[in-house]
Amino acid sequence: MNKWYSIENKADNSVEISIYDEIGDFGTSAKEFIEEVKSVGDGDITLRINSVGGSVFDGLAIYNTLRSHSGFVNIKIEGLAASISTVIAMAGDSIEMSENGFFMIHNPFGKSAGEAGDMRKTADLLDKIKDEIMEIYSKRTNLTFGELSDMMDKETWLSSQEAMDMGFVDKITEPMKIAASFDLSKFTNVNEQEVLLLLMKFLFLFLTTKLSLISSKSLKKTLNHFVKKKKNWLLLLVKRKALLLN
Repeated sequence: MNKWYSIENKADNSVEISIYDEIGDFGTSAKEFIEEVKSVGDGDITLRINSVGGSVFDGLAIYNTLRSHSGFVNIKIEGLAASISTVIAMAGDSIEMSENGFFMIHNPFGKSAGEAGDMRKTADLLDKIKDEIMEIYSKRTNLTFGELSDMMDKETWLSSQEAMDMGFVDKITEPMKIAASFDLSKFTNVNEQEVLLLLMKFLFLFLTTKLSLISSKSLKKTLNHFVKKKKNWLLLLVKRKALLLN
């Protein structure tokens, strides 16, 4: 059966866990993940993350399990930590992030059907979930609730340096080659400066790998088109390519 995580026992009684997919996918719940984590006893845990996020309730349950673990928990963000996977990352006693990684926080979202009262209940629940997530972030960072709320409202993408400067991570590690194949279409934030930097990075990577498939002229044309048309998919494509090629 497919899983969104894997657990490997090491010879020194430590455990290495990898979350490289959407949390709660493939019909595997956090309950199964938690049962496997508890079965390792009090050994140290290294958790590797490259995830677009997933089920907020599964993610919160995993966070609480890791926080209560008696052994040392080392988090390694190896590509993308987005949405609820950033909350799981906050459970680490130490948090590392690869130089070419991304860290994204946003408001929780969900679907509802029914009358007006049902919609209000869903909105109230989403507000409570947001408060819980901000509480977790604030314990790790030096950011206020107001600052965190604003960042989540805007759907904020952070580089490794920005994430460390804000206190989300403790250490930046060497760039890693991570093949990303996530569906990022649900993330809609557009930052023109970030797109410019990523497009330049994308071009540089092509040139340094001797792939001349894109010229500076076509790059400029593409960027101008983006600025005028606000094509969200271009930002997402570049983010995905940056993770893939680094």
